[in-house]
Amino acid sequence: MELFVVSIIAAAVMIFFLLKAHEYQQTERLLDRVIEELIEPAREKLNDGNRFLVSEEILLDAFPEYEQRIVKEVWQCLKRSPHLEQDPYDSEWRVRKR
Repeated sequence: MELFVVSIIAAAVMIFFLLKAHEYQQTERLLDRVIEELIEPAREKLNDGNRFLVSEEILLDAFPEYEQRIVKEVWQCLKRSPHLEQDPYDSEWRVRKR
């Protein structure tokens, strides 16, 4: 009986870690896509007269195939990254120039 309980607990722990690893992979994949498909093309078009705003809502609309919690994690990563900056006038997040 004890071996059965230990086996069940070990299986539950293994499943938990596998799910966390899968979630991490999804987050990394989406972060790469956002940088590749949104930020880099926007940087190429930036000049002194325009800006490219980014928000969590924009990411949710642009990537509906990803779960909301994954998009939220990516948004938090982007805000800490050197790719975005906050506009000093209206506090909106925008793509940073190179």
